[in-house]
Amino acid sequence: MRRFSATTLGAGVAYYGGSRVVGSPVQNGQAVIPVAIGAAVVGGAAIGYATRYVADKYLGDDFDDTAYDQAAADEVHAAIRENALEKSYYDDSMLTNLGNVLSNSKQVAYGDARVDAIEQMNLGNSKQAAIDAAVATVDGFFATQQENLIEHYSFQVDNLLRQVTTINNTAGLAITDVFDTDIDFHIEHDDPITLYSFGSRSSEYTLATGNVYNYTSFYHEADTGGGYQITNTVDLSRPDAGRPGDLSYRSARLKVIVQPTGTGSTGTVLNVDRFATVLQRIETKHSETVSEITNFVETVYPEYEAGDISLQDIVRPSELADRAADTEENPISGADLAVMGLESDTQSKTTVRLVDDDVYLNGSLYLKTGSGPSLAVGSTYSPSNFAGPVYLAYNNYSGDNTDLDTSGVITVDQQFEITEAIGSDGAELATVEYSDEAGQQTTTTDTAELKEELDRLNELQTELQDQQKEIAQEGSGGGGGFLSGVDQGYSTGVLALGAAGVAWLLSKN
Repeated sequence: MRRFSATTLGAGVAYYGGSRVVGSPVQNGQAVIPVAIGAAVVGGAAIGYATRYVADKYLGDDFDDTAYDQAAADEVHAAIRENALEKSYYDDSMLTNLGNVLSNSKQVAYGDARVDAIEQMNLGNSKQAAIDAAVATVDGFFATQQENLIEHYSFQVDNLLRQVTTINNTAGLAITDVFDTDIDFHIEHDDPITLYSFGSRSSEYTLATGNVYNYTSFYHEADTGGGYQITNTVDLSRPDAGRPGDLSYRSARLKVIVQPTGTGSTGTVLNVDRFATVLQRIETKHSETVSEITNFVETVYPEYEAGDISLQDIVRPSELADRAADTEENPISGADLAVMGLESDTQSKTTVRLVDDDVYLNGSLYLKTGSGPSLAVGSTYSPSNFAGPVYLAYNNYSGDNTDLDTSGVITVDQQFEITEAIGSDGAELATVEYSDEAGQQTTTTDTAELKEELDRLNELQTELQDQQKEIAQEGSGGGGGFLSGVDQGYSTGVLALGAAGVAWLLSKN
């Protein structure tokens, strides 16, 4: 979570879906970005990108080109700059958080695929049938990630093209006044390159499933002092910059830069290279998971007898994440983190103070250490102490900061203090216990161990149902939805215990 400041407090309200920011002023040519709410919403949304299809991309405010039909050139330039910088902030937050959780998200795909493989073996089908079923599940999981990312990119490109249309329709304003590009065109001389045009291009990408996904991209053209005219069509599946001397090619090695309105600095507002890099990482994780699940079937199948393991009442990791998204008022849920196997406290209601911001939030910390730590109440910690990002899934915030929703997920990027921990029995705790995640780093292929794990999973499922019933009875007016009712003495982590159990039991890699 980024530090709040006087410029971010009250800068406006951002939402999911409609993606608007109200009252975000331009001061000295610099956009004032609602950093606090952006960190909270974008962080959680990006986690969802890695576990399930996210229908509402969090993009920042869309540029309204019709609002500037009669505007002066400097006003249009200032509005485009503010909007472009705002959107780049959300892109950066989304890509950073998605990149942080991609490796862990493999556990969800692996867990789902292992269930499908066992199902085929229970039917007495061939080893190849088990492999095909498992791989198809892995393909579908990573195809969803790919589609989420590319759709987000397409929306941002559409916004850029609306800005370009407005520039072209504004007297006294040229593309070069507002935008520039940073790319190596591989021209074999040192002549300067001057951007002069943007335009829309339809492109396509082959998903992990083999299906072709069509999306909106763009091309840009430039002149050189040597008399060359250069055209680059931006293609997310081409992370190269063509061959030396090419004047027309496809590449994703591009940054779109916005110019200051007067004095000031330029800023990158659409980093296509980062989108292409994350897309490549998804492809790599897909390939790794296919290899791992294939090895699982190859190892287990010769010793497996149909019916050795019952799958009755088993819930897949992805189903728990979907259930949380469908039934909770806020679609951002700690369940997404739990199903990826991140360590969490599952037995207490925890209050966390963000030191720099002096904000108190009730919920659960999700982190990855490899050591199963105990965090002491009253102690202060830095995210740098842990082996990966630290997330906080919080609920029922009712403080004065209007930039924070009632509940959500944030990335903690400042020191934090555990100020209070209350156990499920109501007793105060001196420490918050985190389970050792070492068990999630191996893949068991022993049938007896698999059966034991699935039996334990059924027990966790029953525990989750009992917790939900208890909260529904204690809460005013019933309720008791998934991850609801944390004010009854349970943290978000308790209600995600079933999801965490699935990650631990089914999603080992």
